[in-house]
Amino acid sequence: MDKAMEACRQMLTGDQPDATQTLMDIAATGREGGLAAELRQRLPPETPEEEIRYHLFGLIFASQVTTDAALGFLIARTLGTSADDPVEETLRHNPPAPLSLWRFTTEPLELAGVELPERAPVLVDIGGLGLTFGAGPHFCIGAQLAQAELRAVQTVLARDFPSARLAMPYEELEQIVFGGIGGSRLKELPVVLS
Repeated sequence: MDKAMEACRQMLTGDQPDATQTLMDIAATGREGGLAAELRQRLPPETPEEEIRYHLFGLIFASQVTTDAALGFLIARTLGTSADDPVEETLRHNPPAPLSLWRFTTEPLELAGVELPERAPVLVDIGGLGLTFGAGPHFCIGAQLAQAELRAVQTVLARDFPSARLAMPYEELEQIVFGGIGGSRLKELPVVLS
């Protein structure tokens, strides 16, 4: 699991090719046990190996990225704004992963005037659509867990540090925007705890 966590960190710091390869290597191992083996058992036997690896990559990366990305924005919004529901506001305005994982067309189709062949890669702008956790059959199964984790942080912050406040106006906080599915993070989060 340490390798998976390090690979997720690399994905967000710019070393995406190495991180992707590390996650794919993790997905290729564990035929006798662990998450990869369990996933293989649950999928139909004819499922291609590259699809199994892709699903495993999604499970590892997605389980880390949502809470990690949202924590800074949640703390900043809780301490520096008068938002009624900082968790909901954070997830709506600063989606942790603004784009879906890659989807692939199953047949040729036209999308917004562009002809796409079968197996063409497609990214969905779920942040722009206001669908932080996706929708329908692609709704994130970890959405409730991510929200519960964020609400727990908000509760502990209010209980243990009731006088905490931002050391600068919320509007002046600087964001770092990562390309692709990386979303954005706060560059720094100056907080006064007393």
